[in-house]
Amino acid sequence: MNDELEIHVEHLLGRRVRDADGRVAGRIEEFKLDVVKGETIVAEYHLGPDALWERLGGAALHLPFVRALPFRPRRIRIPWQRMDLSDPLRPRLSP
Repeated sequence: MNDELEIHVEHLLGRRVRDADGRVAGRIEEFKLDVVKGETIVAEYHLGPDALWERLGGAALHLPFVRALPFRPRRIRIPWQRMDLSDPLRPRLSP
């Protein structure tokens, strides 16, 4: 049996990710990709508002008026090994 799963990443954008207790950990907003043996793979999933800023234009986070805003988004980066995509419509974090 082939354990590899092929999913179009654009279908994962915006999906809520739940942790092992069923709580929402964040939404998938961005990916870090790597090339391994000529194949492009997802190395990390980036969740939450910080990842959304990253997707929309990471340079915006460095603008003075954006840095002055009172929120400080937290970085949530999930290694590919921890993302359970057995049901791509309902991604979960594995412990």
